Amino acid sequence: MKNALLLIFLFLTRLGNAQDTLFLKGKIVDEEQLFPISNATIQIGDNQAISDKLGLFSIIVLSNQLHTNGINISASGFQKLHLTDINDSSFLYLTLSPLVKSYSDNVSVTFGGKDIIRRVYENISKNYETHAFNQTVIQFTQTHIDDTVYSLNDLAELKLYNSGLDKKKNSFQIQLLQNKQLLKDFPIEVKESKENMNWYLIGAYELFPKSDVVFNNYSFLDTSHWNNYAYKLMSKTKWKNRSVYPIRFNTIDSAKAGIEGVVMIDSATYAVIHVNMHSNWEMRQEMAKRNKGTDFFDQNSIQYYYDGKYWKLESVHLEGYQIRSFKKKNHQFDFIEDIINYPKTYPSVEKIPFFKRVIHSAKLSSFNTPGTDESWKPILDFIHTDSFRKEFPWINLSLFGF
Repeated sequence: MKNALLLIFLFLTRLGNAQDTLFLKGKIVDEEQLFPISNATIQIGDNQAISDKLGLFSIIVLSNQLHTNGINISASGFQKLHLTDINDSSFLYLTLSPLVKSYSDNVSVTFGGKDIIRRVYENISKNYETHAFNQTVIQFTQTHIDDTVYSLNDLAELKLYNSGLDKKKNSFQIQLLQNKQLLKDFPIEVKESKENMNWYLIGAYELFPKSDVVFNNYSFLDTSHWNNYAYKLMSKTKWKNRSVYPIRFNTIDSAKAGIEGVVMIDSATYAVIHVNMHSNWEMRQEMAKRNKGTDFFDQNSIQYYYDGKYWKLESVHLEGYQIRSFKKKNHQFDFIEDIINYPKTYPSVEKIPFFKRVIHSAKLSSFNTPGTDESWKPILDFIHTDSFRKEFPWINLSLFGF
């Protein structure tokens, strides 16, 4: 009888310890410009983790360690951070302050973030094409479930269309040129999720390719929504050898605005040349509800380049995760998506024949249209180059068969 009681006691003790184990994941970024911080140290008691080149980290701890010690984060060039009150144990988005603040001290009191954005509007016609345009991009998407099983990977070439600067009507369209989709076996039944991800992959483009689309969809740039945001102008800095004004924007009314981040304005032309933004806590909760899950996180980085006359899309980087329930069990979906301006990055490629099917960004039927091996060769040659791997090191090419 004593042996039986001892076994029961040991079982309950082990079960209690297992329930106290927490697997924490998160991302560490620069507070001022939201750039990822690599090699940051995350310390919880005796347990330690290091952030990777994307600022991501994961650490396994016991809940009593977390409660007793809190979390200590440190990185070279940044102030140390100690957290004791943690209300989100599924994904921690942490910001570190630089040791030397770079908030603007060389601009007048009347010259602030809103003044810079107003000048952006005044110079739209000079900085962006206002007539019809075509632009070809490559999409890389990699999604995996629960850190182990990759579920959906896409490699697609798309052509973007827009009829020009039209504030009343968004006539933006996508034409699918070529597509390869590597769909591996799902470890769970997620037909609904598969459909949602297909919609998400296509639908993401309507925000990025052109000035009219950007300015009409990003409320922080819209003067009629300025009361929903707080703007902080930081001192001039360099971005890809351009002098820029970084403007940090945060939401005041979360019910009316859901994104926060940093927008960089070229000081010479007053064009938006880089945006780094993420969903705030309230938007994360709303997106989780829409996706029938418990949590959602995403961060976007959008980059433009100057062709000597106009500013054009160069690349978009999207990363995030969501937790959704299937058959009463939670699963975590991590996703990374890159949209790269193909001709700009690899201009020597000859024009590739494309399918004669134009679709609106919300239609999905042509997403499964396959391309031929011959037509893919120039793109595949480009992907194999060292320059591609150096410029986009986060793309896991092994997922796409490289």
